[in-house]
Amino acid sequence: MIHDFGSVSAVAGIYDAVASDRPYRPGWPPDKAVGLIQELSGTHLISRVVDIFLKTVAPYPIGTMVKVLTGT
Repeated sequence: MIHDFGSVSAVAGIYDAVASDRPYRPGWPPDKAVGLIQELSGTHLISRVVDIFLKTVAPYPIGTMVKVLTGT
């Protein structure tokens, strides 16, 4: 079994790896990085840890314009 600290580090490491600018490529927008974390939940990442991460990290930073398409 993977220790909780390892699981948290895995989620944070993946998010940082894709969301941060690198010399060879720009970082992904936060919503795309969060989407990847959601895709990996339950297969490569522990769902419980991902759920806590998603409650903590906003996919759209403060000041981001968001267009609601559903009307709700």
